[in-house]
Amino acid sequence: VRTVSFGGEDLRKKENPSILLHALSMCTCLKTFIFVDSNLDTEGIEVLNRVLIHNADTLENFRLFNDRIKDEGLEQLSQALQHLHKLRNLDFNDVCLTSKSSPTLSLIISRMPALTDVCLSGNSIGYSGLEGITPALQQCKHLKQLDVSGIGLKKADEGHPALSSLLSGLPQLQRLDLSYNHIGEKGLELLVPVIQQF
Repeated sequence: VRTVSFGGEDLRKKENPSILLHALSMCTCLKTFIFVDSNLDTEGIEVLNRVLIHNADTLENFRLFNDRIKDEGLEQLSQALQHLHKLRNLDFNDVCLTSKSSPTLSLIISRMPALTDVCLSGNSIGYSGLEGITPALQQCKHLKQLDVSGIGLKKADEGHPALSSLLSGLPQLQRLDLSYNHIGEKGLELLVPVIQQF
């Protein structure tokens, strides 16, 4: 088994975490792990942590879509994620993270030197959260795609330098998704010089 994908499974049901662990306990060479709308709770994340650590030497893609793990869930999940040194694609799409998660995100990302694709779409981390993870993202020398669509970037002037600072430290970036944010004209003025350097 190389790819495991779960969608619409309610892992809060008492029997499901043990079933998941049993089903994946024999896998030692997973490359892709995808969870979609699986309603992970504390017990489910604990099981997932064991599976991820069990496949830390081979896992390259981890995607979590519409699983409302929140800041607390990410903190718990980081116990395993920080060991995935070969991960290339990290996707937290709409999992209810806020700026409070930036220290945890920074730790996770800083332990993944092979990252080429990071998605934080739909999480309300705002400018403060983006600024908090900037140093970790800039350490990712292979990062090609960054999706920060819909993360709550507003027109507040103090936020724009954070975005410019992030991009200026990622000259290798090939794709940036800023859709569903509201950076305003001032934000665009500050970004244009940085983007022209690419």
